Amino acid sequence: MYYLKGEMGFEEKMILPDFKTDLLFLFDTRLSGEGGISNSGSTGFVSGFRRNTLRFSYNGHVEMLGVRFMPYGFTQLFGISQQEISSLLQAGDVLHSSRYDEILERLFLQPDPGIKFGIIEAWLMKAFMDATIESSLPVRAIHRITATKGILPLREICSHSESEYKQLQRFCHKEMDMAPKAFARMVRFEQLHRSIQSTGSPDWMSMVANFEFTDQSHLIREIRQFTGLPPRAFLRNIDTFI
Repeated sequence: MYYLKGEMGFEEKMILPDFKTDLLFLFDTRLSGEGGISNSGSTGFVSGFRRNTLRFSYNGHVEMLGVRFMPYGFTQLFGISQQEISSLLQAGDVLHSSRYDEILERLFLQPDPGIKFGIIEAWLMKAFMDATIESSLPVRAIHRITATKGILPLREICSHSESEYKQLQRFCHKEMDMAPKAFARMVRFEQLHRSIQSTGSPDWMSMVANFEFTDQSHLIREIRQFTGLPPRAFLRNIDTFI
């Protein structure tokens, strides 16, 4: 979970493509995004799977509380398919069957951030206890791709089993509309982004080795693919990307 509150000047952020889902609560906050999305007030949003970078901005008073779910976690917890969750921000009314309205009202009436966190934690724990958690081969493979930072070869992820690999391919094309390799690339780039943020001044050759890129040109192509920027420009704007 994450929380942000304060009086802000205009700020623009870019959400990198990934397969995670964010549940975002806004409190008297104006948030604008691509696709004609604009909200002012207090409400909740769901931001689902993003194939492309999503741009949004805020200005003035900002108070937001968010929960980021690992790949396929939101779907398993609430029984809502990925196809129902837009890649853009949308109203969280898909969660009506999960006491969403009640939780929303309690959050907006509670000024204390610590108590807000407690409300969310209790709600998610109850949802977890009530959920039927799928443990199929493809879902376990998705979790393993995430746990190994998208670096481990897919054949090894699938224990060198052709049938498991084909199951994973069918699952990814059906549920994600992408190949497993594309998902693994997203996971790897997200980890690369985090590593660059933590170091501030990265050793690019070490990044090539640590994330098992073929060479430095391969790393540069991935940065351009996911951000539209060359490495130096990406580094200057690193805090814009989340």
